[in-house]
Amino acid sequence: MGTPQGGIISPILCNIVLNGLQKAILEPTHLTDVTYPKNPNYKVNIARFADDFCIFAPTEDRLLQAKNRAEEFLNTRGLRLNKLKTKVCHITDGFQMVGF
Repeated sequence: MGTPQGGIISPILCNIVLNGLQKAILEPTHLTDVTYPKNPNYKVNIARFADDFCIFAPTEDRLLQAKNRAEEFLNTRGLRLNKLKTKVCHITDGFQMVGF
């Protein structure tokens, strides 16, 4: 709060706060996913740009689990996902990130 959007300090603060997001989402889990039994994080990827990020996963169940982990991570930092900007969809449905 109080930092102008697009200000020079915003990306620095964002990177400090979101440092560790990928690790928190990709930590080993106790999933019993029959498709990827050896590594439930197989094909789970995260794209980040400033304070926006997208999580890609092979199944909706795995994606929702990753979303929950992201919410837990943000909550420990006093942050939350924006309900209006958060979307769970199939990649072929398309989505916008940073206005594109």
